[in-house]
Amino acid sequence: MLAAASGLAGISPRRFLLVDGTALILWGTVYTSLGWIFAADVEPVIAWVTGNLRLVGPLLLVGLVGAALLRWWKAGMHDHAAAADRR
Repeated sequence: MLAAASGLAGISPRRFLLVDGTALILWGTVYTSLGWIFAADVEPVIAWVTGNLRLVGPLLLVGLVGAALLRWWKAGMHDHAAAADRR
């Protein structure tokens, strides 16, 4: 898998590991730091959401169903366009 990933990136496996490892450390540090910085701001939101699940639950469900329907519709449009191109 390493050879395939480095080949797709167009660099040697050793350089790929160096770049990938550096990116891993950078992203881990950034996300951990942001979580630590904004923890005080996020905790009240989490408390409100968990306290109002009867309101938030249906909204999340509508959002998820809407996203799934949009994705299904887009896939159907793509299939329809591809079938028209083959004619």
